[in-house]
Amino acid sequence: MDIACINNKGKLSDFVIAQANVDDRQPLVAGKMLKQIRGKLCGDKGYISQSLFSMLFVSGIHLITKIRSNMRNTPMNMTDKIL
Repeated sequence: MDIACINNKGKLSDFVIAQANVDDRQPLVAGKMLKQIRGKLCGDKGYISQSLFSMLFVSGIHLITKIRSNMRNTPMNMTDKIL
């Protein structure tokens, strides 16, 4: 499992390589990665968590994920959908 942090110019600014049996959200929250992130954070459906969303929101980070099949659809900006 790996997490890559890419800036708005497409350059790799940070990355984490972790074992496959570790929760994907753990290295993101525990490490220094969140200090470098500003604005929006894109992740897959595995990143959906109310506690993670709340923590990021307080830090000024907007978490963007696709919705799971059992979730209700919410409106999203076109630019966020393209990301």
